Amino acid sequence: MYSLGMSLIVRPIIRWHERRGERRGEERGEKRGEERGEERGERRGEERGEARGQMRSHQKWQAWYQRSLDAAARGEPFDEPPPPPPHQPED
Repeated sequence: MYSLGMSLIVRPIIRWHERRGERRGEERGEKRGEERGEERGERRGEERGEARGQMRSHQKWQAWYQRSLDAAARGEPFDEPPPPPPHQPED
């Protein structure tokens, strides 16, 4: 009688709980993977944005410096103010 009860009632319930736990584990794993992917995407976006900002700032300073050299070569005064300093990233 004991083995019949185990076969018909207890084992199917155990299997059901196992399958349910696996699905929940998969859902949690997918959610964690999505969160990690979002974090990586945000980090990459920030890095690219910072690199572009630094490049633009560098280009402005190069152009300003070149104009000052050109004015000096022509013997003309150069009173154009320099571009604003680049933004320092927050730590």
